[in-house]
Amino acid sequence: MTLESCLNFGIRKAKHTVVAKLDDDDYYGREYLTQALNALNTTEASVVGNDSSLTYLEGKKLLAVIRPDNQNTYITHVGGGTFVFRKSIFPHVRFPKKRVAKGILFQKRCRKKGYKIYSTDHYHYVSIRRADKKSHTWQAEDEELLEECEIITHTDDYRPFID
Repeated sequence: MTLESCLNFGIRKAKHTVVAKLDDDDYYGREYLTQALNALNTTEASVVGNDSSLTYLEGKKLLAVIRPDNQNTYITHVGGGTFVFRKSIFPHVRFPKKRVAKGILFQKRCRKKGYKIYSTDHYHYVSIRRADKKSHTWQAEDEELLEECEIITHTDDYRPFID
């Protein structure tokens, strides 16, 4: 089965009113889902997540905040490994049958249907950028990524900084 088929199947089978799409290679803090649910309940958004997030560059042992100005605001899209959404949008919007940019296309479809997207703050989630860029869907070099970042620190362990 394709990834989008699995995502759409999982959403159809979900028993609750909120669905979270998580990536297995990122790190989610203990308050991540609580923060997302709070944002769904206190904003007019149907999709929430992080456009601004902590990013750990494994090869450089560097922790940074990407797009620090995009916090606690309505936005055009959030990171694919961060979105949490109301299941009620699913009859109207599905993951596309495309090989790339499934999350971006899903969110574009949401916006076309009038659903709002909200970016929470950068805490409680870390996007892990492995040293081997070929193992990522988005294969940007560290220097390209750092152009949109504020550096926090050099560290072997990013976890103390996320909550």
